[in-house]
Amino acid sequence: MLYLGPPGKLDGRYFYTIAEGRSYLLNLNLEQRANYLFGELIDLWFLVNYSWLFHVLIRKRYVFIPGLFDLVETLLILSYLISGDYFPMLDLLPFFSVPKWFLVAGITVQITVQLFKKYLKK
Repeated sequence: MLYLGPPGKLDGRYFYTIAEGRSYLLNLNLEQRANYLFGELIDLWFLVNYSWLFHVLIRKRYVFIPGLFDLVETLLILSYLISGDYFPMLDLLPFFSVPKWFLVAGITVQITVQLFKKYLKK
C-alpha cells in the first residue's frame, strides 16, 4: 500500500500531527492526488481483507475495530482527494490512524502468541 500513491502517505504513517496531516494533504498536486486516490481505493479492499483474516484467526468482534478506524481514515482521505476541499473533520485523521496501528500491532501479537502456543502443544 505504501507504493500506491505519493511518498509519506498519511495512512501508512504510525504517527503524525494534525498540522503535518493538513500540510501533507494541502501540498499534494493533482497528479499526486490522483495516485493517492487510486491507492486509497485499493486500501479499501486491503482493510476488508485484513479485518476478515483477523476474524478468521481470532473469532472475536473486537478484531474489526482496527478495520473500522482504517475505514474512517480512508473515507476521510478519499473525500479530500475527490473534492480537493479541506474540511475540519480532516483534522481528526491522526486520532484514527494512531489507534489503528496500535490495535493492528496488538492483534498481530495476540495471533502470534496464539499460533506459538498451538505449535508448542504439538
